[in-house]
Amino acid sequence: MPSDSETVTSEKAGEVYYSDPNRIVLFYRDAEITGEYTRIGTFDATDDFVTAVEEKQNDNISK
Repeated sequence: MPSDSETVTSEKAGEVYYSDPNRIVLFYRDAEITGEYTRIGTFDATDDFVTAVEEKQNDNISK
């Protein structure tokens, strides 16, 4: 995995980053963040994808 991390303070939906230790971070919505990340790609953050993520979060919260 690339090790050229940089400080990231905001990100757009669809960005994919690597973060130590061994985490892949997908931004499904625009976000204000602070952390050290290595950008590794993008994906299409469609409405269906965002809905699926948010429904899964709601399922986990209600348990």
